Amino acid sequence: MSLNSSVSALGRPFQLGMLYDCRKDALIPGITLWDPEKLQQSLRTRPQINTDFKVTASDSIEDKSSLLNIDGSLKLSLLGGLVSVTGAAKYLNDTKKSFRQQRLTLHYHSTCRFEELTMSHLAPENIIHQLVFDNDTATHVVTAVLYGADACFVFDREVSSDENKNTVEGEVNAALDKLKFISVDVKISLKMNDAQKNAVQKFTCTFYGDFQLLSNPTNFEDALKVFTDLPKLLGEKKELAVPLRVWLYPLDKLHSRASKLQKDISMDLMLETESVIESLYTAEMKCSDLLEDSPAVAFAAFHDKILQMKQNCYKYKLRLVKKLGSLLPNIRGDVMKETALNELLQEHEESPFRRSELAEWLKERERESEIIKSVLRQLKDYGAQIVDNIDVILMDLEVGNLVSYTFISLNCSDVLLLHQTSYLSPSVEGETDEKIPDSKQKSWLTLPSNPTNFEDALKVFTDLPKLLGEKKELAVPLRVWLYPLDKLHSRASKLQKDISMDLILETESVVESLNTAEMRCRDLLKDSPASSFTAFHDTILQMKQNCYKYKLKLTKRLGSLLPNIRGDVMKETALNELLQEHEESPFRRSELAEWLKERERESEIIKSVLRQLKNAGAQVEVNIDLILMDLEVGNLVCFMFTSLNWSDMLLLQQKACLSPSAKGGNDESSPDRKQKSWLSPEIQKTMRSNLKMFKNLIDLNDSTSNMFIVSSREMKNNPGSCILLYERECDEAVCFIPPSPPACPVIEEVKENTVVVKVPPSCPDTVEIKLLYKPKQDSVWTSEPLMKDQDVVTLTDLRSGTEYEIKCAALGKLNYTTDSDVIEVTTEV
Repeated sequence: MSLNSSVSALGRPFQLGMLYDCRKDALIPGITLWDPEKLQQSLRTRPQINTDFKVTASDSIEDKSSLLNIDGSLKLSLLGGLVSVTGAAKYLNDTKKSFRQQRLTLHYHSTCRFEELTMSHLAPENIIHQLVFDNDTATHVVTAVLYGADACFVFDREVSSDENKNTVEGEVNAALDKLKFISVDVKISLKMNDAQKNAVQKFTCTFYGDFQLLSNPTNFEDALKVFTDLPKLLGEKKELAVPLRVWLYPLDKLHSRASKLQKDISMDLMLETESVIESLYTAEMKCSDLLEDSPAVAFAAFHDKILQMKQNCYKYKLRLVKKLGSLLPNIRGDVMKETALNELLQEHEESPFRRSELAEWLKERERESEIIKSVLRQLKDYGAQIVDNIDVILMDLEVGNLVSYTFISLNCSDVLLLHQTSYLSPSVEGETDEKIPDSKQKSWLTLPSNPTNFEDALKVFTDLPKLLGEKKELAVPLRVWLYPLDKLHSRASKLQKDISMDLILETESVVESLNTAEMRCRDLLKDSPASSFTAFHDTILQMKQNCYKYKLKLTKRLGSLLPNIRGDVMKETALNELLQEHEESPFRRSELAEWLKERERESEIIKSVLRQLKNAGAQVEVNIDLILMDLEVGNLVCFMFTSLNWSDMLLLQQKACLSPSAKGGNDESSPDRKQKSWLSPEIQKTMRSNLKMFKNLIDLNDSTSNMFIVSSREMKNNPGSCILLYERECDEAVCFIPPSPPACPVIEEVKENTVVVKVPPSCPDTVEIKLLYKPKQDSVWTSEPLMKDQDVVTLTDLRSGTEYEIKCAALGKLNYTTDSDVIEVTTEV
């Protein structure tokens, strides 16, 4: 870095005389070389009035950095996460989330004054705080500041896949033309023709600026109005201007003991690093686009594969940025050679995240997505619909044959994703991370009453600036700068070790998975199956409570580990062991996901059955005894869910894990480990049959005193479901069994007007048997009742030379009827 070099302020609170470390691109607040009085005596100010604006349609790192006048070295520090930005510079962190997002950026730049120190009055002998030169914290001092303000208006427009590209380009160009015709003196014509109005109304606006606005603009027209008022917002005397650019003077020119910037990083390596991070942003954006497409929306397997790639790229990017952030100060301070950065980039090129691998993978997924989309479009045109849960359809009695076009390879194992997962797994090597999870903090604002709806929230939002007080005396600290005590004295405690990014991300992922499980349980508890049946409700509630208890236990252990690891009392492997212990527990992500998937499947199927039963006229009842005491109720017929109290292996294991005892859940009475749900295919088949039978009973009912209900009770001998019949005046319920279909009648003799038929014996569940007959061309059957033990029937008064159809009908309880197959016979002429 050359003598008297300058850097962009990027919203950082620079002041004259402040120290700066160019190795980390970090300012050192609170420590100066000279007393404030001496600084004020050596201050020289002159006006430097300039206003400019630019419009760009690019969102690349290079173009955004150029827009804010950021040089290569500072840009590299930004990419390495060394610099936190505020104000207009926050625009740098706003990257497009999708390639379907059209973006225009209007940048306003205004300067007003230039302040500098007269170095001739600040000779080395006048330096008061000599300790600065010995503690190796800073390399430069701020000797000049250019004040003013920046503002970035970011206009975004989402483009749907069915929009005409030429139309979109035309609208974007119309908006771009309107922005380009803004004059330098900021006199803007807000008048627009119809084409321009139609174009700009589809753009949203996000504002990043060094100005305090009463309300941020959200659309194109509001943004232009705000743009015209920007010069006024700096104050009459420009007292609200902020540092835009600062000039730095090397400390080693003031004293030989001072630290100095030993080496800049070559431009080639800067550009290559920028290119690597840009490629990861691009991959994430392409994944976002794929996730919005119909194949990913329709099929969870395809969606999860794309999401996994997006998450992998994000995790790897954080890891890469962290490594970069630790390398840069060491290279600039000549502690490490520049080859260390070269090796990091080479390591990237050999990783499963190199540009060529990502580009090829994404190209294949985009090709697959387009093909699946084409197939789906054609299938929908022919009347097919996409369904995720086939089991629910199979329980619908109105569905006959179900024909499914099934994509069978969306779950195929992906080699690159496997390589990435392996690559991202926690290594033994320690990597540092300065991030500490934010604690949940209550609002510092005192409101008359907390808003409870959207309208109240908007009203409160508009009043927030007033709540800081007229002189902002109610403001609270938002960010603090810390100075290490061991730089002041060798006996001071120091932070020995940060925790690696991999472990931080994995810990975050573990806690997130527990939060997700609790949320999914909460959703299940609100659904009709849990609301209707206590047993199902209690199973879900138990899982929710277990996850909550385990999360508290885990966070408590985590809270005790972190200070010891950071203070080097314990090794980082202790956290690794805690995470490994979690992966071997019944609370690991895969176990929770599989369990919840099964309960959600059960809930959907129970919901489908309940819907059909309610539509048929049945109602859910919990207290059957109360109904049985009602004298107006005759027979009570109950569709009973019999396995909702199913003993759950995972819940038993979780209970053992949470209990003080060492182990549990392994006794002989425990349920089968392999059985994940009581709702097996066989039980589903039986449940569908019972559902059909129950609806038939409702249709056959001819008594207003009979009552049909739905309930739940554990009945191990009838897994899944059964139909219970409480007959009037009977103390015990019986499981309703329909009569078996009778055998076909046998023709004994045929004459001109009579037919003698032998009727086979009936099953024990048959209350009555009838013989039904009709001429083949007719639709109405004639019934011939049989006396008890009668096995031969003579049908008389038949038409000669006529073909007849004959069958047996077995009547069970509640008039439930099953028929035999039909036989045909022709009377003699």
